[in-house]
Amino acid sequence: MNHYYNNDPRFLYQWSRTPDIQSSWKNLGTSGTVTSYAITNPAADPIFSAMANGEKVYFRVVAAAASVFTSNNNFVAPNYADKDNLCKNYSISEPIEITKNCPACIQPKNLTISKRNIAACGGDDVSVSINGILGAALNGYKIKISGGTQSGTYANLSTLPYVLNINDVTPSLAGKYLITIEDGNLGNSACLDTISFRLTVATPPTPAPADVTICEGEDLEITSGITAPPTGTIYHWTGPGAFTAATADVTRAKALTTYSGTYSLYTEIAGCVSTTVSADVLVNPSPVTTWLTTDTTYCGTAGVTLSVNAVAGATYVWTKNGAPVPTATTASLSGALAGVYGLTLTKSGCSYTLRNITVVGNPTPVYTITGGDDYCAGETVAPVVIEFTVGSPNFSFTYTIDGTAKAVSNHTSTTYTINTPDAGIYRLTGTITDGNGCTALATTANTVVEINPLPVVTMKAVYYCSTTDNINLYNEMISSEPTNGSGVFTASAGTITGTGSSSIFKHNGVAGIYTITYTFTDDNGCSDSFSETLTINANLSPTITANPGFAVCQKTPITLATSQAFAKYTWTGTAAALLGSATTIASPTIPATAAPGIYALTVTVEDANKCTGTDTKTITIHALPTATLSSVAPLCVGDAPATITATTSVADGVGTWTGAVWASDKTATFTPATDGTFPISYTFTTSAATGSCKMETPVTGSVVVNPLPVLTLNYSAAACVYDAALTPSLSHGMGTLAVSPATPALNATTGVFTPASATAGNYTITYNYTDGNGCVGDAVTDVITINPRPVTLINMNPTAVCDYTPTFGLKAQLANGTALTTGTFSGTGVTGRNFNPAAATQGTHTITFEYADPTTGCEALPVTHNITVNHTNPPIECLMKRLILMFQIKHLFLIFVLRVLI
Repeated sequence: MNHYYNNDPRFLYQWSRTPDIQSSWKNLGTSGTVTSYAITNPAADPIFSAMANGEKVYFRVVAAAASVFTSNNNFVAPNYADKDNLCKNYSISEPIEITKNCPACIQPKNLTISKRNIAACGGDDVSVSINGILGAALNGYKIKISGGTQSGTYANLSTLPYVLNINDVTPSLAGKYLITIEDGNLGNSACLDTISFRLTVATPPTPAPADVTICEGEDLEITSGITAPPTGTIYHWTGPGAFTAATADVTRAKALTTYSGTYSLYTEIAGCVSTTVSADVLVNPSPVTTWLTTDTTYCGTAGVTLSVNAVAGATYVWTKNGAPVPTATTASLSGALAGVYGLTLTKSGCSYTLRNITVVGNPTPVYTITGGDDYCAGETVAPVVIEFTVGSPNFSFTYTIDGTAKAVSNHTSTTYTINTPDAGIYRLTGTITDGNGCTALATTANTVVEINPLPVVTMKAVYYCSTTDNINLYNEMISSEPTNGSGVFTASAGTITGTGSSSIFKHNGVAGIYTITYTFTDDNGCSDSFSETLTINANLSPTITANPGFAVCQKTPITLATSQAFAKYTWTGTAAALLGSATTIASPTIPATAAPGIYALTVTVEDANKCTGTDTKTITIHALPTATLSSVAPLCVGDAPATITATTSVADGVGTWTGAVWASDKTATFTPATDGTFPISYTFTTSAATGSCKMETPVTGSVVVNPLPVLTLNYSAAACVYDAALTPSLSHGMGTLAVSPATPALNATTGVFTPASATAGNYTITYNYTDGNGCVGDAVTDVITINPRPVTLINMNPTAVCDYTPTFGLKAQLANGTALTTGTFSGTGVTGRNFNPAAATQGTHTITFEYADPTTGCEALPVTHNITVNHTNPPIECLMKRLILMFQIKHLFLIFVLRVLI
């Protein structure tokens, strides 16, 4: 800064409310060397007078040499900084904008209160403290308290904290209290703040319990005497024997004489308690006694005596079934028959009633026994039943079967049933006791059960061929039977003629298994039925089976069998020769070595009953197919698909290809997509008419695919017009080269490309080649870019300067006028891209500029420029040469500090 103002700069500060009107700027004092200007009290300064909130004022600073400031009024338009006037004798900063924004009041802040919720008892004194930050009020602070007996009017407030006292509180003072503190009482929400607290006042009700007198055993009830108690009332009772209670009223069930005494009560709400009030309670004793007898029973017609412990001075009232017994006036009652008995004692006005006693009279037990009868073995035997017609469960007794005793204890029903009884005589014996403990002796009553055995017949099963008929069933099937009684035959099918030992069965040649039943009845009328099977075997009908089938492909074994088992087998026919010695077994096998052909096969079978049968089948063994494949000459990658043909030994069938694309059952195509040797496989399966036989081994072949030559040129991608010749690296030797656009720079015989023979631009070179297998490679291309030499100029720099002229930057450009920021300057006084006249000294100096295009790397021819350095004594006006005012800290020419304290 000092350098540009003769090491003695001056500053003048100005302000305006219309910065675009130069004549409106007013000076703040006179010019001087002070580098800052402060406004300590803006509110009293004329600059801000009559300004409304939101209006703006502007400040700026003027800088120059001391000799320039001859008048404070010569800085008006058009005399302001001009970047195109290299010798302007002063500079002016950009305006700084200030906006007025002053508050109308100072709001109190951060109000707090010592208690938000105050719970007090009636008559208490309470106090709360309000604190916060008041600041410097513009209009004086005021406080207003609303709630309870507070007036709700404003009062002056000089400081915080503020203490509010409320003495001798009553429920009417309870509620919310709102404290408002305000600057100037303007009614503006921005000028005030509020805080609140809530006061609750609790007054417990005063109890009024009354005295109580009752008899022992009655329920003791004491009431608090409080009507409509407030919500939340807590009760505190105390009484004799450490009694306590927390309910409004007290109830003590079945009072004892020890409950007599003084009962006290006080109430509580929210920690506030009432006065304590007492009541007296007297519990008179009752004439209590106990039964000397309990509920009782008796058997027959005898009664019982009832009695209690006697109480001196008491009177007695007896009842039976609820009615008074006038003759009973003492502590005992004789000859009590069945019924419910009660007793009440009275003494000193208090009565005592005992629980009722029940007297039950029970009869002695009486019974019957029934159910005896005659039965055949296996028949359902009716139960023997013992029924108690008099008496109550549970019954205990003993009964006998032919003298063998069986005891029964605590039977719960009046009927005792003996299910499925054995044969014998049934009767009761000894003493019978019922559930009431009443007893009776057993009588001679009895019942008899008799069971006769069933007759037993032994039969045997028999077998016949269908040629045998008129079979004597008795002679053939009965082995033994009882001597007393007779039997009858029945059959599940067929017919039976005659009876007894002359019973003849006819099946009329119908084969099957017949069930023959013989029913025998003895002289006791007991009968039973016995069954056995009579099997009639038909002429046999065997069915030959073959696994896997009757028609197979060659080299497949065939396992023979019949659909059911027989005792004997004989295999014959042309196929029998294939079985070797296995012509009499149940399941022989035709071996896999059997030759193709059609064979006849018959089986003759016989069962254990000598019944016979035959079956005949045909065996077909199909020959396995064979095939050959046509050959394919070597191919190149990308050639047209080749066709492969299969020739089969059997015309009809389906072929399957691998390694080739299926075209039909006997043709396929192969597409040479990549190079290599590719295996081909073909499998043929004959049609169903010839057994669906598959070739034992697939027929194979192969296809050779030669690769295409892969071509590369490998020219340099770019060059400058003055570069040396470019030679490619051809991958397969010389083929055919072509260039577009056409240029003599390419030698199509050698492949050499000479940039000097071409003009600047892009050239596409194409390379084609065919190898010894006749495979043609895909043509490849390289693009060579020939870049021009750039042309530069440095004639935009000054040709003459002063030796005290400050160091300045050197400039260069392309021939098209584009400024260059890269390149190298050299010469006396040159450092980097700057020229220092003082370092160069007087005289004419040649500046040389060298440049290479940063994108292509092509170099321009060096260019030069002459600068003459002169020595003179310049006027003060030249000190501002090329000065551009920058109001930034890093390059600050002047400092302007405006401090506004609001």
